[in-house]
Amino acid sequence: MRRRHAVGSRKRLLVHQRRHQIQRSHRRRREHHVRLPRGKDLLSYQPARFARRKADSSQRHRLRLHRHRQRRLRQIPREDDYLQQKNVAEAFNVRTVKKQGGVKAPAVAMKLEEFLQRYQTEELYLVDHASPSLLKDIVLPRPLQCDAVTPSVVENDFWFTSGGTRSNVHIDAGENIMCVYRGVKTFLLIDPQAAVNGTPVHHDASLYHSIDPDRVDYHKYPTLVGVEYTRVDVAAGDCLYIPVDWIHQVSSVNRNIALTFFFDLRMVDKDRIANCPTDGDFSVTADHFEYLGFDGPKVLRYNLLDLVKDGSISLDDLAAFIAKLFAKIKKEVPSAGITELATSALKLLDKNGNQLVKKDDILQLTDQELTNFRLFVLS
Repeated sequence: MRRRHAVGSRKRLLVHQRRHQIQRSHRRRREHHVRLPRGKDLLSYQPARFARRKADSSQRHRLRLHRHRQRRLRQIPREDDYLQQKNVAEAFNVRTVKKQGGVKAPAVAMKLEEFLQRYQTEELYLVDHASPSLLKDIVLPRPLQCDAVTPSVVENDFWFTSGGTRSNVHIDAGENIMCVYRGVKTFLLIDPQAAVNGTPVHHDASLYHSIDPDRVDYHKYPTLVGVEYTRVDVAAGDCLYIPVDWIHQVSSVNRNIALTFFFDLRMVDKDRIANCPTDGDFSVTADHFEYLGFDGPKVLRYNLLDLVKDGSISLDDLAAFIAKLFAKIKKEVPSAGITELATSALKLLDKNGNQLVKKDDILQLTDQELTNFRLFVLS
């Protein structure tokens, strides 16, 4: 009797599993798969153009991107043994907490070899720029291979974890394309245009929201219940374009390797972007060019040009810009000190000595002068 009961239970389990597989297969057939955009399509701030969304009764959207053919894509290898053999000398920034609870997780410097030995059994999450030796194995995403777009690539972020990671609700520092090479990352995205009229989805100076995704306080944020969002499952071989203003939260369950490419739309040559090729070149790897860096002189030049209003930069606008720089590095400076610093900084930018900082003054600054300006402000 016991054996007969065990056999019956086994049959019911198999029938249940088979029914679940069929239902999952039918759901996949109903999903829409689309290709990633060409470089010129990055000028649009609506990533929903690149995929069709399907809403359910709870007004939550599920979106899937076109999956590349892995046989042709050179990626970061799946096995840790290969990474061990590369003998990467650089130390990486490794977070010691996988789930962030309203603040950025603490981090330590660690060699890749040590990380590979510990990350499967400890709360470790590698988040840093990829070293050149790793970038040799990464194909640059097709939209960024266009000659009109490539000079705008600012920075990259390398993500490596055993799983169980969850970010805060946040906004990235720039336009970016996230590519996953192992595992699956789940994104929840909110259109910033929908996050108005009392909906509490804003961000602070550090770009991280105060909402804890594991413990959302609906009494503090009652309108958050009605916020419409998009869910995206980015699997190995998928890339997702995230505009700079889009609010999002990211989580991963299993072992996960990914790379984010940040770029600046202000540096895109819009006159040549229509000639971007439709097919990607798999020989173009991510180590073939120099990353500008968010703190680099070229990005700083564009940031200063954005401050030019009514023909020149005002003291108040420059002081507000300097305050954001200090907030980014989490350094507290009194408002009086920032105003005094902004007054001295205006004199450095005034190339003609006419008490006005105009567009021409910014354009005439050399990269070294811009670097010195930043060092002067933050020293």
